[in-house]
Amino acid sequence: MRICLKVDISSLTIADIEVELPATPKEECGELRKSLETIKGLTMTSGFTSNVKSRVGGRKGCIHLTTLLLTMAPAVLQGYWVHGDRDPKRRNISSEHMEKYLIDTCHVWRREGPLVKKIAGKLGITLPPTSG
Repeated sequence: MRICLKVDISSLTIADIEVELPATPKEECGELRKSLETIKGLTMTSGFTSNVKSRVGGRKGCIHLTTLLLTMAPAVLQGYWVHGDRDPKRRNISSEHMEKYLIDTCHVWRREGPLVKKIAGKLGITLPPTSG
């Protein structure tokens, strides 16, 4: 199974989504190829997971496709923030954004790591220590 997600980077809105199901556990699964089209237009911000689940969760969709889509969201958000940080005119990473979307999401974005220190220094922000 494959999901191709096209996101408008200026608004984090899902512009298009394509699903491929080259092999499925059951013949009926092929009927769900278009099930994710209802998420076109959703913005990948707070509430995204619950919006996806309400539109395509449970008997309205496929648990495998829904899980794959929800797993893609953090990667989209990381790409969004990194992309924005590369252009000083669009730079909009704040301490709050870093805490909510980036810090400790992977090894490279670990709080005490060089990348987080570098970006925080460039932005002139002080990040609170790990809260737990």
